[in-house]
Amino acid sequence: LPGGCGIEDMAGWEAVLFDTAFSHVNNRLTLFQENDAPVDDRTHFRFWAALARKKVETFPVERLVPMGMTVDEFIRTHAR
Repeated sequence: LPGGCGIEDMAGWEAVLFDTAFSHVNNRLTLFQENDAPVDDRTHFRFWAALARKKVETFPVERLVPMGMTVDEFIRTHAR
């Protein structure tokens, strides 16, 4: 993991997200589900596999989990 949460650490955080196989869930709220059902490893993997099969180029924003703060607020809150 990168040592900080500043703009200079962005490439490191992108690698944390995108250089993984997206193969397991660390948080039941990883993806937004209409029925508020927890997301397990199988559901998570099926989601990413379906996006790959469909060759989706843009992440479906309706599946994002609201964070309750802006990116700027997150960085300011977590910066060392």
